[in-house]
Amino acid sequence: MTPEVENSLFRIAQEALANTVKHSQAGHLTISIDFDEDRVRLTIVDDGTGFNQNEKSDGIGVKGMKSRAVANHGTLMIGPNNPSGTRITATFTIGKPHA
Repeated sequence: MTPEVENSLFRIAQEALANTVKHSQAGHLTISIDFDEDRVRLTIVDDGTGFNQNEKSDGIGVKGMKSRAVANHGTLMIGPNNPSGTRITATFTIGKPHA
């Protein structure tokens, strides 16, 4: 995994946590990182109020998370969690480590 992908994972997690604390009124938050030799996936789930992605926002947090993912050939999915809250998933393709 490149330092750029590592930094993107850290910054996406940092922004997601800040947004959860500031906006969601969540009681619980779960962070997980799963990886294998081909990919790494960061998932952040809260049980807060959720948000409408179609509403215009003056904030740059979600835009920043998306641009970090795209800049490192990853994907970022933000959507509702079931039954409430928000689920953020950032996935990056990684190569096999060199021996």
